[in-house]
Amino acid sequence: MEEDIEQLGKGLAGPDKPDPRDYQLMGASTVTNDFNQPSGLKTPPGKDQGSSLSCTAQAVAYYFWQWTGIDISRQAIYSEIFLPQGGSYFVDGLNELARRVVTLQEHKDPNPQTESKMRVKVNVAGKKYTVTFWRPKQQDIDGIAWAIKNYKGCIGGVNGHNAGWKNKIEPTPPMAVEVEWAHALYFYDNVLSPSSKALIAMSSWFKSAPHHIIKDNYFISGNTFSFWVMEVKEGNLVNEFIDTINNKGKVGVVVYADTVENYKYLCKQYKVDPKIQPDGTITTDITI
Repeated sequence: MEEDIEQLGKGLAGPDKPDPRDYQLMGASTVTNDFNQPSGLKTPPGKDQGSSLSCTAQAVAYYFWQWTGIDISRQAIYSEIFLPQGGSYFVDGLNELARRVVTLQEHKDPNPQTESKMRVKVNVAGKKYTVTFWRPKQQDIDGIAWAIKNYKGCIGGVNGHNAGWKNKIEPTPPMAVEVEWAHALYFYDNVLSPSSKALIAMSSWFKSAPHHIIKDNYFISGNTFSFWVMEVKEGNLVNEFIDTINNKGKVGVVVYADTVENYKYLCKQYKVDPKIQPDGTITTDITI
């Protein structure tokens, strides 16, 4: 049964705070996109956040499914990151995903997903995945469409107001004085409507609407923000790419990066400038 927009939970706390893993995706500036060419990504299994303010966990979980095909617990994420007033930030959801993943086979989320039930911590060990994430440089509709096709989707926030979201499939953006809430979305495809470029996002109000079509006017109006892309690999990056060395009786470790992106991440974590040649090769050894 479709519910009124006023009854549905939202919960994105706003633009993300600075974070050590917040750095821009290289190569994603000044791009264009063919909106007649679909992404080819599958539609994730729909979920409904009910009255809870867990939209960030919902979007992150949808994105994780696209990378792995595994449906995961939204409660396990939200219960670790919610703010006292409810809601959460994207970066906290991504960091929690990197810390632990609990599948829906290991823990079944409450039904319905109320705020009080979604705040109860999940006592399950879960599994470790390597989750690396970045902000795309170009956060207009073309830049995000590019990110979707290159990184299996993209998560981002929208400002909204109840009047503009009466039509949940094709909402309209609010004016600055009309903003009532912020909502987290997982974007996974693009379309070219008769009048506008548009992106398709999964709905976390699945009982009321299967998806949302976010048109270019939403971006132009300044009511989109905090877009992130991520990569997911099974296992722990450190455990998989670390060696112990003994140099003349002094013991240490060498940490390897299997991609340029992971190399940049390690450099940022250890406050080292990446040594990358214009052709993309890395020719200089770096001691941390």
